[in-house]
Amino acid sequence: ITTINNQTASITNGSLAGRLDQYQKGWNKIKAAVDTASSTLNTIISTCSQQTGSAQAGAAIMSAQTALSSVVAPAYSEVLAADAVIAQAQSLMNSAATDSTTRPTFDDMTYAVQQSAATGNARANPDGSLNVYGGTMLDRMNLVSANAAQLQAACYPNANVPSGG
Repeated sequence: ITTINNQTASITNGSLAGRLDQYQKGWNKIKAAVDTASSTLNTIISTCSQQTGSAQAGAAIMSAQTALSSVVAPAYSEVLAADAVIAQAQSLMNSAATDSTTRPTFDDMTYAVQQSAATGNARANPDGSLNVYGGTMLDRMNLVSANAAQLQAACYPNANVPSGG
């Protein structure tokens, strides 16, 4: 929380262009983490699907599918909503009708900056699982990616994970 407070302390409720810049930077970091988490989870599903009859592979697939729907999809929905706000703000930039209530507002921008901070405070329950909570959105996506990479090895318990996946 100290890291987040330090990052947001320097933010001011300035012009739409300034708010938009910070907002877009925050959401770009989150989108990259969401894309990585999604790709890693889809790789698990694809790779483990090739291991027919393996209970470990089945459990890995189920965990990956659950994480995609319960962790990654909601984050992706927020990214899409942010993209819409960004597009609208960019179209309003040349309008005289913009003020501090035009989205992204100061609160929108602060949320994006806070959620894009890497605090390392996300946790998994149980450890190593894809059931993540806490921290920032960026933390949660990074932890899903890290734990998913480890989970993929469960599809190949007696060998190395194939390269490229």
